[in-house]
Order: sequence, then structure tokens, then C-alpha cells
Amino acid sequence: MPDGRGVTEPRWLRVVVVGAALALTSFGGVGLVLADLGIYRWWLVLPLAVPALLTLFALVNGRVGFAIKGPLRRQTVTVDPA
Repeated sequence: MPDGRGVTEPRWLRVVVVGAALALTSFGGVGLVLADLGIYRWWLVLPLAVPALLTLFALVNGRVGFAIKGPLRRQTVTVDPA
């Protein structure tokens, strides 16, 4: 389509981009907290950041899994006044 409407990025690209951002957030956040506490060790970051990464994936996806389906859409509810 010449105007670009109706064209979406491939799912694998979205998973890679979101996964990289979430990995940076989880590993960086856990590493920063441990460094602030004065107990930073790289081998301590790994077991703490992996569950954080999986939790972020679940929160972003809305369910446990890694397939990111599409943009979140607001659901509208209509109420019949009668």
C-alpha cells in the first residue's frame, strides 16, 4: 500500500524489540538495586533478573507467554438505559 496504512511490522520484530527493552530494564534495574545496596555481583544479578524479565513479559503481554499480538485497544462498553 503506497500510503502505509494497513501495514504492520512482523511479529518477530516486535518480540525482539520489546524483549530487548524488557531485558535491559530487568537486568539494569536489578543490578542498580544491588549496587545501591552494596552487594552487586554479576552472578547474583542473573537469578534475580530472569524472574523479573519473565514477569515483565507477562505484564506486557497480558498473560504468561512471549507472543505479543498487537497494540492494546481500549474496549468500549455501551449500556442500554432501558
